[in-house]
This record gives sequence, C-alpha cells and structure tokens, in this order.
Amino acid sequence: MKQSSSAARPGVVTRSIQSHNHARIAVALQHPSLAARLRAVRRVHGWTQEQVAERANTNQAQYHKIENGKSKRPRNLDDIAAVLGVPEAALQFSSSELQNALNFLAKLQ
Repeated sequence: MKQSSSAARPGVVTRSIQSHNHARIAVALQHPSLAARLRAVRRVHGWTQEQVAERANTNQAQYHKIENGKSKRPRNLDDIAAVLGVPEAALQFSSSELQNALNFLAKLQ
C-alpha cells in the first residue's frame, strides 16, 4: 500500500500547519485591544494562561490581569511576545495604529 505524499514527507505537513497557524495569528492580531490580541494568539497555540505564564517566567494571576485588560502596560510583555512568537509591537498596538505610524513616518521622508 502506497503512503500519501505528505505522510512520506513529514516536513511538508509541518510547514502546512505552520503556515495555517501564521495565518490564524495574523487574524488574531487584528483585534482592537492588547487583551483581545493576547487571548486570541494564545488560543491559536492551544495553550492555557498558566502555560504561557510559566514559559514567560511570570505567574498565572499576573498573566490573567494582562489578558483581561487590568494591566495596560505590563512590564513583561516582551517575554510573553517571545513565548507566543510575535513581535511585542504587534501585541501592544492594533494593526490600524501600526499602519497610522508607518504612514506618519513615510510622510516625514
């Protein structure tokens, strides 16, 4: 019995899954608030708040505050962003805020 081509090449399946997750993360980063973007990206990875907090060297209670909008400028957002595999700025600012900043900078040139 012949194996399917993707089963015979596990790297193909891995790249396909990664590509799918990248697209889902891009959509997750469209949310209007830091809390919503953080929650959506965490869910794409299929992780609990506790899992992210542990990987980012913080505790679940502090992470919960950030994800629920109680902590507006968390000090450890850089660590959390690294764990989630996204740029810190992508969590801090909405895509429209980032686009406005880029447009402003382009006008300065």
